[in-house]
Amino acid sequence: MANSLRVHYVPCGMTLPNLLTIARLLLVPVFVVLYRTGNHTAALAVFAAAAITDGLDGMLARALHQESRLGSILDPTADKLLTLAALILLVSSGQIPGWLLVIVLLRDGGLVGGTLLLYFQGTRVPVVPSRFGKYATFLLVSTVALALAKEMLHARLLAPYVFAFSVIAAECVMISGGQYFAQWLSLMRRRRIA
Repeated sequence: MANSLRVHYVPCGMTLPNLLTIARLLLVPVFVVLYRTGNHTAALAVFAAAAITDGLDGMLARALHQESRLGSILDPTADKLLTLAALILLVSSGQIPGWLLVIVLLRDGGLVGGTLLLYFQGTRVPVVPSRFGKYATFLLVSTVALALAKEMLHARLLAPYVFAFSVIAAECVMISGGQYFAQWLSLMRRRRIA
């Protein structure tokens, strides 16, 4: 949602960073199929590749000055689809606690609902993640990667780490949800005053 950060957008949407983001979107069904068919090693490799493109596309967009409106929509969409797909699969197989998925769904559902409400009222909402939103994404990806490694290696020793990362990720998700809610309230107040 809103942030004090000012972003300059390039007019053309098909940039190298956006192509990497599209590749990440295309890797989501590949990851799901590999995991569902029991090929956990390949699923972890695909998830890791997708996670790397997440860091790489943002870094390239800034370095090449290729930030675009399309990228500002595609990037968080790709992040959420990949993370949600992985969380749903890992919760269903008992690798990650179900409450983490519930917390993520509540935050993301509220974010989408609040953004749509403002959009239909004629308020343009900047798509800029908060700092804790970025922390939450990193920690969720780390939690998923650990859970995938635990399942692939049959390493019960990793279970406490998966749980610890789940707790920290949940805290960051809740804090970022609170930040987004505060920004949403601020935008609603400004709209009423205007």
